[in-house]
Amino acid sequence: MSDKKTGITVFSGGRLVRLIPNPSNDQEKAALKALFEYRLPGDPSKARIEWLDIVEARHLLWAYISSPKRELIRSILNTLNLEIVKRARPTSTFNFAEASIGNMFLTGARIFSGSFESAIYLLSMICSIPPNVNVLPAINSNFTHHISAGLEDGTTIAGQVAISHPSAPTALPDDVKISLATPSFPPLLHGGHGHGAPSFSSAATLHPAAMAMAIHNGHPPPQHLTVRSSITTSTVSTAPSSVPTTSSSVATTPTKSSFPRPGIRARSQTETEDASLPGSLPSLRTQNISFSKSDSDEADQLSARIERVWYINPYGHEIWPNANPKVIDALAVTKMVVYSIGSLWTSIVPSLVLRGVGEAIAGDVDADIEGEDQEGDGEVNGKVKKVLVLNATIDRETGPKSKPMTATDFVRAVAKAGEQSRRSDPHYHYRAEENESTDADGGDSEEEREGRLLRKYVTHLVYLDGQEVGGRLARTGTAPKVDVKELERLGIRCVRVEGRMQEDGKGVRYDEGGLGDALEGIIDE
Repeated sequence: MSDKKTGITVFSGGRLVRLIPNPSNDQEKAALKALFEYRLPGDPSKARIEWLDIVEARHLLWAYISSPKRELIRSILNTLNLEIVKRARPTSTFNFAEASIGNMFLTGARIFSGSFESAIYLLSMICSIPPNVNVLPAINSNFTHHISAGLEDGTTIAGQVAISHPSAPTALPDDVKISLATPSFPPLLHGGHGHGAPSFSSAATLHPAAMAMAIHNGHPPPQHLTVRSSITTSTVSTAPSSVPTTSSSVATTPTKSSFPRPGIRARSQTETEDASLPGSLPSLRTQNISFSKSDSDEADQLSARIERVWYINPYGHEIWPNANPKVIDALAVTKMVVYSIGSLWTSIVPSLVLRGVGEAIAGDVDADIEGEDQEGDGEVNGKVKKVLVLNATIDRETGPKSKPMTATDFVRAVAKAGEQSRRSDPHYHYRAEENESTDADGGDSEEEREGRLLRKYVTHLVYLDGQEVGGRLARTGTAPKVDVKELERLGIRCVRVEGRMQEDGKGVRYDEGGLGDALEGIIDE
């Protein structure tokens, strides 16, 4: 995102809808913001019903939106809905659970226009986002791009979700018991003789259409036409040598079913999904709707720190995509680059490793060296400020808890990503003198060389002062450790911002006013 008035460029993983104005005296703008920020329920069935209510303009979210804008938005959402219906298969249906309406609109607009930039422009126009704010995708493409991460212990993880917030154990349950008993012939279905149409006694209840199909064909219906039932059903035993017995609590041991269990169906689904290229990595073909961002479970922690992130094609091979040229142009004229709050390894770094981004931020090496003053105050690449806003907490990808990343590690990760971007450019010329060891004649020390490299990408660090908020100790030990003296030795200025207590009282977060004042102070230096 870039601001033409202030000349500020922001690398952010935040949502576009956060830029929508929310004036207290404009009901329609407030309603538009509420609509695009809205997430569907977590239950897939309820989410699908609510999605249809939104598409059909029967939802309360439309109450204060004018008819012209409502019909324009609905036409885009209907474009997406048509695509969802068209791609639906018995083994592959869209899961609406927790889907963001804003993201759904952007996807529909991209399908309609064939351009993601056009989709962003349309949303910006509808929501009256200030014209001096440009939201630019790091990659301008209609194709999905995947990333992979390499850990310090040699482990490789493919896919953004697998890196940041992998699916919860219940997302694809292999051990859920959906047992279908051997077809029996209850008297109630065929003249009381125990022969004829099959019956199914299980924890799954047949859809009416499936029951009709079973009665007509005499064969078990497809498993996708069964639905889970929370109602205890009676079991009828009709074995020829036994007397029919009914009980609501009889335990039965069903015979082995010919239908696959859910986990097997999930694997089969990834093999038959026509939206993915044949032979692509299985981890890139699974649905990512169900996930967990909680870091409370030790089992979800990474085995080691992330060392590097790179782009891969669907088959897992490393690729080096070019950045959106408009992003490079914005960086060329910016006065300040801000690495905003967000996921470091799955949001900020993937934007930095693109070809052209590292060079645009660092600038020419010779100009950088000439731009530094004698004290190494961090002003490189002209007068451009490069500000890293440190996250308030450590998450899965900046852990593990046994060895969490510090503020200095955050800075090093940003600089390393920028250098990775430069080295992926075929026109990049490696300068051996940048990495020379200290010589006997009193050359630059290792710390001085590292500081010069880091300042090409980060000149200021903004961090949260969580020691005390409102007279209460607020730091929970989950915030990255900030060694101000170490960073200042590297030539990076540290700016402390006071925070405010979260509603649950378990931590602190940045105060928007204080953060804005800090950034204004930096740009005015």
